[in-house]
Amino acid sequence: MTGNKSLQSLLNEAVTAVLALTIVWVILITQVRHHWGGESYYNFGMFVPFLSIWLVLRNLDSLPRSVTGSLRPNLIIAGLSLLLILPFHAVSEVNPFWRLPLWIQASGLVLFTGSVVHSLYGWKGVKAAVFPVFFLSTMIPWPYRMELLIVQNLTQVVVELAVNGLHFLGYPVEVAGRSLVLGDLSIGVNEACSGIRSLQALFMVTLFLGSLFGQSVPRRALAVLLLPFVVIIVNTGRAIFLSIQVIVNGQEAYDSWHDPAGYIAFGISMVLIYACIELLNVGSDESRQSQGVDFQNLVSVWKASSFRKSVVWFMVFPVILFVLVEGWFLYHEATAPPESGWSFNLPEEEEGIIRYETIHPQIESALGYGYGSRFLMRFSRTSGGEFYYYGYGPEDKLASVSSYGHSPAICMEAIGATMLKQFPNIVFQKEGLAIPVTHYLFELHSNNKQLHVFWIVWERRNMDINPEDLKELNYKTQWIQLLKGRRDFSRQVLLASLVGVQDSDEARQTILRLLEEWIDPSAG
Repeated sequence: MTGNKSLQSLLNEAVTAVLALTIVWVILITQVRHHWGGESYYNFGMFVPFLSIWLVLRNLDSLPRSVTGSLRPNLIIAGLSLLLILPFHAVSEVNPFWRLPLWIQASGLVLFTGSVVHSLYGWKGVKAAVFPVFFLSTMIPWPYRMELLIVQNLTQVVVELAVNGLHFLGYPVEVAGRSLVLGDLSIGVNEACSGIRSLQALFMVTLFLGSLFGQSVPRRALAVLLLPFVVIIVNTGRAIFLSIQVIVNGQEAYDSWHDPAGYIAFGISMVLIYACIELLNVGSDESRQSQGVDFQNLVSVWKASSFRKSVVWFMVFPVILFVLVEGWFLYHEATAPPESGWSFNLPEEEEGIIRYETIHPQIESALGYGYGSRFLMRFSRTSGGEFYYYGYGPEDKLASVSSYGHSPAICMEAIGATMLKQFPNIVFQKEGLAIPVTHYLFELHSNNKQLHVFWIVWERRNMDINPEDLKELNYKTQWIQLLKGRRDFSRQVLLASLVGVQDSDEARQTILRLLEEWIDPSAG
């Protein structure tokens, strides 16, 4: 009897529920965190769980315990929700860059959270927890296609407004794709307008401030609708300022002002959002919610909680989920034979033919590679190539996952190039292994030269997977890797830009010849 009372005092229903919710969301956070470091515009995600905890505690502060009926329906919902997300949690281990499984997991965890809160506070508690749980989802990166559509459209609006502003100030710039061109200068959109990425962080801030200051749901929605206009106005000013720095003072001035201008723009945006929230509250008859949490009251309510042995299953379910997924990969990693890999032999420097140069710090920071080199190669008097070779070891999972977002289709536009065509993939084969080679054709606005760009990515875990399945990282590839228990993110990348080679067949034969010289299969 004494033992049971001691257990009840340490592990009553409320404490067990808090531990269960902590465990289940931390499991998701371990995967979402890969986006917080690799993509800097999501770094704010690390603060979201703490803000969400504060919001839910504040909302539950004034609610009494309301335990009614059997616990069984809540346990059934909790168990089914985690059972449904089990495969998506597993596939996120294979490819954390794939955002859809993260959102499916979050949806399942919303059901799990609702069942736990309902067991403590009833439907009033579920209603109080709705917004904090919704707010918690802002730590997850937006679905890629949605993000790309929104960011690209807003960026294009910023570019057009910036051009009109520069014209008004007497700078006759022109728009070329997503670049601003003035004479020989080409200012990439990503340089002048990358601050548009602050939209995600400001979305989170807008929601939090709306809750903090007691806005009604319609007023919060209106504040969110005003957010894009604030972002466009502020980043248009930032784009104009950075463009003038490049035009008047050169690249060094741009480099020195880029980050400070971004911080200033973000600060101004926050002030404007706060002003919008305050203006939208004018005339509201609703009293603002308390900004504090009465922890003493919460603790007293939780201490009075009863103890039911079945509630421990709320903690057991997520632990089982973690053990099953982690056990699957650990088993395969311990029993799988060594995988084949590739070794890349960097060519030796040769006067007049091959010259090594330093990789620009901004490119180095964006790629986040573990090792890398850049070299220029001359083929003839009129043709040559620029090559970036970089790679990631098993310990570089964060950067390796993020590197998928740096394909030439996206990054070449930052240097003022327009993609004219993407050719069908070719495959480099040697000694029974194969690597798909992606081939693009770009045109530089600064000199109207055409570039044949090749992107070659190879991973240890993909060496025996059909190259056709690797072209677009399709769903079939993800499930193959999952079934084989592969999550080794060692990756090597070669980015080659050939200039002066007019014929696409000649360019393809050239890159295949170079790969034959530089790449060799080797034991993993």
